[in-house]
Amino acid sequence: MGYSVFVLHYRTGRQNRWPAPLEDLQQALHFIHERVDFFNVDPKGYALAGFSAGGHLVASLGTDHSGYNRWDLPKPGALILGYPVTIWENMTRIHKTCLDTIVGKKPTQAQVEEVSILPHVDSGFPPTYIMHCRDDQMVYFQNAQLLADRLKAQGVPSILQS
Repeated sequence: MGYSVFVLHYRTGRQNRWPAPLEDLQQALHFIHERVDFFNVDPKGYALAGFSAGGHLVASLGTDHSGYNRWDLPKPGALILGYPVTIWENMTRIHKTCLDTIVGKKPTQAQVEEVSILPHVDSGFPPTYIMHCRDDQMVYFQNAQLLADRLKAQGVPSILQS
């Protein structure tokens, strides 16, 4: 069908706190973009997909705060996020466990703000497709709804499929 697809195995877990996963993603994208002829890919308009914590990672790359501009990468043409963790205030116990894994126990307010997606969504965020089940008991639907609301408020083309 003419698509080139890459799967990233990035560092995770308590030994690989933020920003290690984001560093891995940007290094992989630089690797691909430096070899567009070899891989026969078009560096413009590429799409990124991520699920759960991977959705958080991909969404992070979509922000101007910690994303593509910071890493001198072309803007993604689209993001595809499956039940993304967005990190937001007043998170539930389950999501605080995700935050603990990403940045460590008892994170500072600065660390929470660094890894949060919602405050960093602006009108330059890539067009985004979000899918999420309303009755998901691990990554609550509120993650997707808050992100979709923020994208809409910023005028970013987006779809939330539930």
